[in-house]
Amino acid sequence: MSTIIHVICVAFHHRNGPIIEYVYPPFPELDNNSTDSEAGVKLPIEWKELPFFCLPDGAHKNVEDFVWFHLPPVTQWPEYSKTSFFGISCYRQISSDELINKTPDITRSTVQKAGTYYK
Repeated sequence: MSTIIHVICVAFHHRNGPIIEYVYPPFPELDNNSTDSEAGVKLPIEWKELPFFCLPDGAHKNVEDFVWFHLPPVTQWPEYSKTSFFGISCYRQISSDELINKTPDITRSTVQKAGTYYK
């Protein structure tokens, strides 16, 4: 039986690149060996490329697509320290007019969003 460990929402910010907006359930606590996303989500240093895996370069050229990837073990999280993880990201482009929470820094007519899970 397969288990989904986390569901992640990643958005493309025109100045900052792909950023993690939301994680459910939240990641376990981290010490200082982490990176912060624009939305305040702390990532283990082993997963610093996760936003780029979820929403790869050139994603804006497709209306929708998917990618899959592997994540390495995380030494700080005992339950994640012995195995790598398989992830899949489904992303699409939507009109910025359809956004529920449109912030002033969204200046383009379309945005890219990715829904990602891994197990």
